[in-house]
Amino acid sequence: MFYLQRLSVSYKNLNKIDSALFYLDWSLNIARGFGDYGAIQASKFTMASIFLSQGRYDEALVLGNEILKSAQEKKALSRIRDASILLYKLYKINKDYALSLEMLEIYNDVKETLSKQYTAQKAQAAEFRSKIEAKEIKIQEKELQNYYTRIIAIIVSIVLILVAVLIYRNYRIKSKANFELAEINAILDEKNHDIMSNIEYAKKIQEAILPSKETILHIIPDSFNLYLPKDVVSGDFYWVHKDKSASYFAAVDCTGHGVSGAFMSIIGLTLLDELIVKQGIKELDKVLYEMREYIIKSLHQTGEAGEARDGMDIAICKLSGKKIEFAGAHNPLLIIRKKEIKEIKGDQQPIGFYTGDKAPFTKHEFDLEKGDMIYMFSDGYQDQFGGPKGKKYMAGKFKKLLLRISDQTCAEQFNALSEELQSWKGDYEQVDDICVMGVRV
Repeated sequence: MFYLQRLSVSYKNLNKIDSALFYLDWSLNIARGFGDYGAIQASKFTMASIFLSQGRYDEALVLGNEILKSAQEKKALSRIRDASILLYKLYKINKDYALSLEMLEIYNDVKETLSKQYTAQKAQAAEFRSKIEAKEIKIQEKELQNYYTRIIAIIVSIVLILVAVLIYRNYRIKSKANFELAEINAILDEKNHDIMSNIEYAKKIQEAILPSKETILHIIPDSFNLYLPKDVVSGDFYWVHKDKSASYFAAVDCTGHGVSGAFMSIIGLTLLDELIVKQGIKELDKVLYEMREYIIKSLHQTGEAGEARDGMDIAICKLSGKKIEFAGAHNPLLIIRKKEIKEIKGDQQPIGFYTGDKAPFTKHEFDLEKGDMIYMFSDGYQDQFGGPKGKKYMAGKFKKLLLRISDQTCAEQFNALSEELQSWKGDYEQVDDICVMGVRV
């Protein structure tokens, strides 16, 4: 939801109101699904503000009253304040001065209440600081008294007191260092917890957007999908769709991994749904071309030095009966038939800006036979370090593995790929996101 709201704000700043409202509506639906009150109210308020700026006052009034009613039920003062000032402006524009005045009074009352709460909190904080300072003075007085005691002890026995001072000094230094280290660790733990909480929430969003296992098996029943993010969220993703004439499936590798890759994956999933499902573009080469145009335009890619080259590599298929159509950006398609492997390479250009000539993508069409295995994948599996010498698995070794297991069931192939990866990786860290799709014709 956070990323969708950020997208909507970006589109609003670009004066692309329809796109901004689209992503706001998407964010609102996800927030409702999770029951996230704060995200629901935030999305509605942003929507209402856009409607106000666009002169769509009736729609803004409906949202404003929904926000106010919900905020009053929850006693969420800051939401009541924001909703009432919004409604004040709307009623004033509509020349409904009685309701406008009522909203202004609500706004002023809530603003005063919030101000009193802030003043009370500030007073409590000042009282707390005063108590701490008093305790510190007592501690300092006690330390001063201990200091005089040590001076008297020095007169009695210089040797013993020197030893005691050295021991005490070392103890104080160590205690102070340990205390400061504990404070730093506590701050880092809190920050890390906040970051991980946000990433875990992003994972839920990504999982909600990705096709479920049931959806995949409904569209391509005899198949498997090995999907292993390097981090909590992934830059690799998969996509499936079915219409009256064909089934579509894709394996995609976005720039980077983790949060940055996941952000690109949301854009990729949205584009595939928009172009194929909503706009009805069925030619895969045209789909990739339109995706590239959107990425370059939306990310403002011009090719200038130092500019981020965000984008994605993709292999996408359309299967109709025993006919298959394929298009790829960098990523290939493998077809294994009776222990013979055929590789159809994707075009050597990404979905995004690159320095070469911007050429159309190639559409490949083939006839398949019953029992053929189709494979699409990102480069994460073959780039994994491991083995006795800590080297990459490599593409050649990966193809031989697929050839060896291609006559097994899809469930057995999934297990074989998982076991081989774990055996090869050993104690080495996973270096990239992994996505391998296999489909039996």
